[in-house]
Amino acid sequence: MPLRLFGKRASPPAPPQPGQASARHDARLGKRGVTGLDLGTTAVKWVQIAQSKQGPMIAEAGYEPVAGGSPSDMNRHAVVMQAVKRLAGQKRLSGQVAVALPLDAVHLRLIKMPALPEAELAQAIRWQVEQTLPPQVAYDDLRTDFLVLDGLGQPTERRLLVISSPLQRIRALTEQLRGAGLTPVAVEIDPLAIEACLAVQRLAPVTETVLLLHLGATRASFSVLVRGQLAFSRTILSTGANLTHTVANRLRVPLAQAEALKRTHGLLKSAAAPAQMAAPQADAPGEDEGQAVAQALASSMENLLVDILHAFKGFSHQVTQSQIQRFDRILVAGGGGKLPGLIEWLQARMSVPAALVDPFGTIPMADAAASAQPWPELKAHFAVAMGLACRDLALRGAG
Repeated sequence: MPLRLFGKRASPPAPPQPGQASARHDARLGKRGVTGLDLGTTAVKWVQIAQSKQGPMIAEAGYEPVAGGSPSDMNRHAVVMQAVKRLAGQKRLSGQVAVALPLDAVHLRLIKMPALPEAELAQAIRWQVEQTLPPQVAYDDLRTDFLVLDGLGQPTERRLLVISSPLQRIRALTEQLRGAGLTPVAVEIDPLAIEACLAVQRLAPVTETVLLLHLGATRASFSVLVRGQLAFSRTILSTGANLTHTVANRLRVPLAQAEALKRTHGLLKSAAAPAQMAAPQADAPGEDEGQAVAQALASSMENLLVDILHAFKGFSHQVTQSQIQRFDRILVAGGGGKLPGLIEWLQARMSVPAALVDPFGTIPMADAAASAQPWPELKAHFAVAMGLACRDLALRGAG
């Protein structure tokens, strides 16, 4: 199977209807899709979906922490790939895989152009991209693809999301996966993988404009989804590691203690949280500590919201001629979304509904996969892996 890069959108497999399958089910599994493999900096996650008589089912899912060194080390990718090779040697990973590049490994451009025929789009995009490249970068050294943003702008125009990444980086990643005994068949980017996850779980209605926050240990981004499609995305600094450093610096405590404080208190005692969360309890132990942690985190999160709203204002004006001026919903993906009080804090500050994404959602899990891990604690980490598995299954027409 040829390697597919930045795959086009496709309708995800429909989830089972209520009552068709339970959360744990031993139905005979049919054709299996490609394994969605998320190469995180602190853990490797993977999901494989199969077709049962009841519809799509999670046949396999795994979470393997990556030990050794700091998540922010420059050689962290090598440590992660060693873990992948070990997992493949143990036969816990095998066969065809789809992976995602982090957002900082690609360049996204929003391009406006006349409604050209498909045959002329590629050349027009090449010309536009070349105008923005530094002299030392050649267009042919990049892999460039595009997505048409339906329904944005004027009828006589097209809005395109253009994705570029150095071919050398893509080749290095795929060669490393082959060296581990795996067969890479697709390379996506994190936001598109999560978009597919949201689509299969019906979490991003086409009638709404959704703010998606992806909060990982060392990678974080925000994206705007319009009509259910990714229209804008940017990296942000509010990673789990950076928030831990913020707490450590403000409270002058070691990083390990700051991490524990962050996970225990989070934003629960923030002034922006609902009254029932923020109200002090008489003689409650750690009350001052909880407030100090919340104040440290809230300061960083306030800066994040200012950045998001500023970028969204520019997006609204340039891409939609200010037809879209507000978010209808906030969705949070990634392990950082489990920060205590974060969802309530976002709802209070943005005055719109917010929720933590459940990547597994309506897709039932086979018994073998369901018993393999403590999923209530881990499932928030699986948005990218689940999206890769869902997207690939849909594009291959399984079932």
